[in-house]
Amino acid sequence: MKRVPCNLCNSSRSQKYLVKAGFTLVKCTECGLVYVNPRLDDKEIKNIYDKKSYFVGEYRGYGFDYEECNYLRALQEPTKEIKFEYSRILDLIEPYTSSFFTQGTRKLLDVGAGVGILTEFAQRRGYEAWGLEPSHYAVSIAQKRGLRVIRGDLSTRSLPEASFDVIVMHDVVEHLLDPKTDVTKAYTLLRTGGLFFVETGNISSLKARICGKKSSFIWPEGHLYYFTTRSLKKLLFLAGFQWTKIWTSPPCYCWYSNSRIFRRMVKYGLLKATRPSNNSTPDTLTTSLTERIAFQIFRLYFAVKNEGIIAIARR
Repeated sequence: MKRVPCNLCNSSRSQKYLVKAGFTLVKCTECGLVYVNPRLDDKEIKNIYDKKSYFVGEYRGYGFDYEECNYLRALQEPTKEIKFEYSRILDLIEPYTSSFFTQGTRKLLDVGAGVGILTEFAQRRGYEAWGLEPSHYAVSIAQKRGLRVIRGDLSTRSLPEASFDVIVMHDVVEHLLDPKTDVTKAYTLLRTGGLFFVETGNISSLKARICGKKSSFIWPEGHLYYFTTRSLKKLLFLAGFQWTKIWTSPPCYCWYSNSRIFRRMVKYGLLKATRPSNNSTPDTLTTSLTERIAFQIFRLYFAVKNEGIIAIARR
């Protein structure tokens, strides 16, 4: 086990936040960052991601038992949810890149690319997409599909500075051994005006507060850092980013579920759909007050599930 200071302010002063599976999460008393301390040795952590079991939904670790995390299946047979999730990321980035980068092919780096799902989606969108992934197993899978995924991480792989227009860390920053160093490295890899996209869990969300250690996001073996909007913004500023847009969001499955609220409510009889005609759509709603209230309750339910944080920053 290895003891570490706060990654943001380097303070060793902290208080116990919670205990799960024999690991202690602490909260820095200086800046509020939540992190695992002590944690597994660096080599033990890296070994987690070299196991095939991690990428095919068979991994069993300290508080981690996600059969649905079958990344290999998601790559080979992407479901509607998977397509929606990765398209959503690119859709969020698009408004900030289309007006800024008007000439040539935009170059994107997917940090923690895994088996290359986002890399492939970005490539289809017209990006010159590259992936960076420490797992030998995942890289071999991605390269067999013809994807430009290389092995390594930001702290060890030598990449030319100012060579990318967009860098993405989707559900990655919580895994990093040293987020401040890696995000600072990402800053140097971006061209002037380049965009950095990061998405992670929200430790201050309502669900995280209620569920505590039962939250599926609390996985102290591999999720080493837990951010709030405040601590993530501090990380970005320490790395050199000045312009930052940051907000909380539902997890990806809630984004997708929002688009299916209507059909679910019709299925369970809470709403009635009119028969489509030439001038209407299948999603036409009746105007019953009860139905309107029910619909708003469902929307509110998803709105308060602010389990994620999204940040977009520009160099």
